[in-house]
Amino acid sequence: MARTIRINGIDVPVIADEMSGGDIKKSAGIGRDRVLVRQEEDRNTIVDDAQRVRIADGDTFAHHARHSKADPPIPSSSRAENRGNS
Repeated sequence: MARTIRINGIDVPVIADEMSGGDIKKSAGIGRDRVLVRQEEDRNTIVDDAQRVRIADGDTFAHHARHSKADPPIPSSSRAENRGNS
């Protein structure tokens, strides 16, 4: 099923349930030298190029230079546990 994610205010259509950070950047035409950050209500988390993340319609990301102040990536298993506690 097609989904639309938003990266730096631009809608990007994707079809996968799960993508790596590198795949997300490639879909949006973002250079590999940029940092991809998943923006959530309570935190911003860096998504490494090799890290796979679940994609939901309306997910929001940003990209910027490597000197990011975002939280480091958290393991997918921890993310699932944290969402269950919300």
